[in-house]
Amino acid sequence: MEHVWKNEPDEEIFESHGFKCRIKRVPGMGHLCGYVGVPESHPWFNKNYYDVDGIDAHGGLTYSEHGHGDLFGLWVFGFDCAHSGDLIPDSVVRYGICGQHDTYRDFEYVKRETESLARQLAAVTGA
Repeated sequence: MEHVWKNEPDEEIFESHGFKCRIKRVPGMGHLCGYVGVPESHPWFNKNYYDVDGIDAHGGLTYSEHGHGDLFGLWVFGFDCAHSGDLIPDSVVRYGICGQHDTYRDFEYVKRETESLARQLAAVTGA
Protein backbone atom coordinates (compact mmCIF):
# COMPACT_ATOMS: atom_id res chain seq x y z
CA MET A 1 0.00 0.00 0.00
CA GLU A 2 1.33 3.40 -1.01
CA HIS A 3 1.49 5.78 1.93
CA VAL A 4 0.05 8.85 0.20
CA TRP A 5 -0.05 10.78 3.48
CA LYS A 6 3.75 11.01 3.47
CA ASN A 7 3.51 13.45 0.54
CA GLU A 8 0.82 15.66 2.08
CA PRO A 9 1.13 18.67 4.36
CA ASP A 10 0.50 18.10 8.06
CA GLU A 11 -1.27 21.41 8.48
CA GLU A 12 -2.80 24.31 6.60
CA ILE A 13 -4.50 27.49 7.77
CA PHE A 14 -6.78 29.26 5.32
CA GLU A 15 -10.02 31.24 5.08
CA SER A 16 -13.28 30.01 3.66
CA HIS A 17 -16.70 31.70 3.57
CA GLY A 18 -15.39 34.44 5.86
CA PHE A 19 -14.09 32.07 8.57
CA LYS A 20 -10.61 31.05 9.58
CA CYS A 21 -10.04 27.33 8.97
CA ARG A 22 -7.38 24.83 9.88
CA ILE A 23 -6.51 21.32 8.79
CA LYS A 24 -4.21 19.44 11.12
CA ARG A 25 -2.76 15.96 11.17
CA VAL A 26 -3.01 14.23 14.55
CA PRO A 27 0.50 13.38 15.76
CA GLY A 28 1.01 9.70 16.35
CA MET A 29 -2.15 8.48 14.64
CA GLY A 30 -1.67 10.36 11.39
CA HIS A 31 -5.26 11.07 10.40
CA LEU A 32 -6.46 14.57 9.50
CA CYS A 33 -8.97 16.82 11.24
CA GLY A 34 -10.73 19.92 9.95
CA TYR A 35 -11.60 22.98 12.04
CA VAL A 36 -13.53 26.21 11.48
CA GLY A 37 -13.45 29.12 13.92
CA VAL A 38 -16.47 31.37 14.40
CA PRO A 39 -16.33 34.81 16.04
CA GLU A 40 -18.17 35.86 19.18
CA SER A 41 -20.89 37.41 17.00
CA HIS A 42 -21.83 33.99 15.57
CA PRO A 43 -25.06 32.53 17.05
CA TRP A 44 -23.26 29.27 17.88
CA PHE A 45 -20.29 30.86 19.69
CA ASN A 46 -19.75 28.82 22.91
CA LYS A 47 -22.17 26.13 21.74
CA ASN A 48 -21.11 22.49 22.18
CA TYR A 49 -20.89 20.43 19.01
CA TYR A 50 -23.37 17.88 20.34
CA ASP A 51 -25.96 20.68 20.69
CA VAL A 52 -25.63 21.70 17.03
CA ASP A 53 -28.12 20.31 14.52
CA GLY A 54 -28.12 20.31 10.76
CA ILE A 55 -24.37 20.25 10.09
CA ASP A 56 -23.09 17.72 7.59
CA ALA A 57 -19.39 17.04 8.16
CA HIS A 58 -17.42 13.83 7.75
CA GLY A 59 -18.39 11.60 10.66
CA GLY A 60 -20.31 14.49 12.22
CA LEU A 61 -18.93 17.23 14.43
CA THR A 62 -16.59 15.87 17.11
CA TYR A 63 -15.03 19.03 18.49
CA SER A 64 -15.94 22.44 19.87
CA GLU A 65 -13.96 24.69 22.17
CA HIS A 66 -12.17 28.01 22.40
CA GLY A 67 -9.46 28.33 19.81
CA HIS A 68 -5.82 28.86 20.51
CA GLY A 69 -2.80 29.68 18.40
CA ASP A 70 -3.91 30.81 14.95
CA LEU A 71 -7.57 30.41 15.92
CA PHE A 72 -7.25 32.37 19.20
CA GLY A 73 -10.41 34.20 20.25
CA LEU A 74 -12.67 32.09 18.06
CA TRP A 75 -15.05 29.26 18.96
CA VAL A 76 -13.86 26.30 16.94
CA PHE A 77 -15.96 23.48 15.51
CA GLY A 78 -14.26 20.45 14.04
CA PHE A 79 -14.46 16.92 12.71
CA ASP A 80 -11.98 14.08 12.48
CA CYS A 81 -11.20 11.33 10.02
CA ALA A 82 -10.74 8.49 12.51
CA HIS A 83 -14.15 6.84 12.27
CA SER A 84 -15.11 3.32 11.36
CA GLY A 85 -14.25 2.90 7.70
CA ASP A 86 -11.48 5.52 7.81
CA LEU A 87 -7.94 4.33 7.25
CA ILE A 88 -5.71 5.49 10.12
CA PRO A 89 -2.10 5.85 8.88
CA ASP A 90 -0.52 4.72 12.16
CA SER A 91 -2.54 1.50 12.13
CA VAL A 92 -1.16 0.68 8.69
CA VAL A 93 2.45 1.70 9.36
CA ARG A 94 2.84 0.16 12.84
CA TYR A 95 0.54 -2.80 12.76
CA GLY A 96 -0.28 -3.45 9.11
CA ILE A 97 -3.96 -3.08 9.99
CA CYS A 98 -6.24 -1.90 7.23
CA GLY A 99 -9.83 -3.00 6.86
CA GLN A 100 -10.83 -4.21 3.43
CA HIS A 101 -13.14 -1.22 2.97
CA ASP A 102 -11.15 1.40 4.90
CA THR A 103 -10.57 4.63 2.99
CA TYR A 104 -7.83 7.14 3.64
CA ARG A 105 -9.36 10.64 3.81
CA ASP A 106 -6.65 12.62 2.08
CA PHE A 107 -5.77 16.28 2.43
CA GLU A 108 -7.91 17.42 -0.50
CA TYR A 109 -10.93 15.52 0.85
CA VAL A 110 -10.50 17.11 4.29
CA LYS A 111 -10.08 20.56 2.74
CA ARG A 112 -13.36 20.18 0.82
CA GLU A 113 -15.12 18.99 4.00
CA THR A 114 -13.66 21.91 5.99
CA GLU A 115 -14.80 24.39 3.34
CA SER A 116 -18.24 22.77 3.40
CA LEU A 117 -18.35 23.15 7.19
CA ALA A 118 -17.41 26.83 6.84
CA ARG A 119 -20.18 27.31 4.26
CA GLN A 120 -22.73 25.70 6.57
CA LEU A 121 -21.61 27.81 9.53
CA ALA A 122 -21.85 30.94 7.38
CA ALA A 123 -25.42 29.98 6.46
CA VAL A 124 -26.35 30.01 10.16
CA THR A 125 -25.58 33.73 10.26
CA GLY A 126 -27.36 34.37 6.97
CA ALA A 127 -24.04 35.40 5.39
